[in-house]
Amino acid sequence: MGASRTGTARTFGAVLKDIGGNVDRLVRAELRYAIAQLRAEIGAAASASRIVAAGAVLAMFAAAFVLLAVMFALSRVMPGWLASLVVAAVAGAAAVVLIGIGRERFARQRTPPADDVSFNRMEKK
Repeated sequence: MGASRTGTARTFGAVLKDIGGNVDRLVRAELRYAIAQLRAEIGAAASASRIVAAGAVLAMFAAAFVLLAVMFALSRVMPGWLASLVVAAVAGAAAVVLIGIGRERFARQRTPPADDVSFNRMEKK
């Protein structure tokens, strides 16, 4: 066995104990580092999410004002109540179509339930 810094011989058990302690400290330090990284990434994502949400709210207001402008333009050639009804019907139809397309895409992305055969294949690898 090698000698320590003080010049005394160390037992094999003491060396193993030191290695275990060092591994423990290393794992804890890596965990703290990973948590710090995760917090930083979550903070950045939260900031970006707030900006996207603000943009989405402004886009909704813009869309509402465009629909209002269309309603006012139509009210020049038909009664105001009918112009409102036409704009609402067209916007509602567009919403139904978009919701249908979105539901279709969600349905395609669903994963089928896992069966025992696939788990058995994974265990053999």
